[in-house]
This record gives sequence, structure tokens and C-alpha cells, in this order.
Amino acid sequence: MSLVTTSGAATFKLCRNWVFTHTCREYGNVPVPARIAAGDSFEITFGSNPKTMWFRVKAVLLQDGRCLLIPKHEDMPAKGEDEPVDMLIVDPCRVLR
Repeated sequence: MSLVTTSGAATFKLCRNWVFTHTCREYGNVPVPARIAAGDSFEITFGSNPKTMWFRVKAVLLQDGRCLLIPKHEDMPAKGEDEPVDMLIVDPCRVLR
């Protein structure tokens, strides 16, 4: 998938490993660009006490009609194979070939 269009908002799923358990939290209405492709980099702001970070897109996956934007691993905390993955969830999105 080379390029997707968005409504300009996404949900940011941020997961953490707390030694014995994993937790994920979703932050809604995160502003994102109208067009996104793998390799793009943009700033996101999320949370009620706003936090800002750069999100570099490693991959764009289509799942159940939603686009999942997976970040480059070196930008996010390390994950084991069985741990949940951080991502931006864009719903609705449209895939452009």
C-alpha cells in the first residue's frame, strides 16, 4: 500500500510493558495529515495533558476497513514479539494505489 487519505484525525494506541503486564491506552482525535505514506514523518499531539512526539511511519496496513500506521521501531520503546504494538488507527481511510 503506497498512500492513504484520511479525514485528518486518528486514534493513537500507545502500549507499555510494566514488567508483569502490558497496558495499552488509546487517545482519540489525534490530528494527522490528509495524505500519509510509509516513510512519512509528522508531529502528533495527544492526551488531556497534551504530549507531542514525532511519528515516523514504517508501514501502512489495511485491517477491517481501517488503516493501521505502524511506527519505525527505533522511535518507540522496544517490544517483544508477543507484546502489543503502538500504532495510529485511521478510520475511515481510503487507499490510493
